[in-house]
Amino acid sequence: MAKGWYILHTYTGYESKIERTIKQLVESGELASDVVLDVKVPVEEVVEVKEGKRRTSVKKFLPGYVMLELALPD
Repeated sequence: MAKGWYILHTYTGYESKIERTIKQLVESGELASDVVLDVKVPVEEVVEVKEGKRRTSVKKFLPGYVMLELALPD
């Protein structure tokens, strides 16, 4: 099997919903768990300073994209 990372393009703002849906499909058996190995939405923690207060927030590193690790059959 060829194992590798693939990029899925989606509408911006729907990345987390797509991630949850793919994980639910794998858990329910509609997608093969030996094919879909991992699903990730690339995010980064950003520290912002507003009015003298430090605030940490999580922002999408690549908006509109979901990363999939797949093991595709030869």
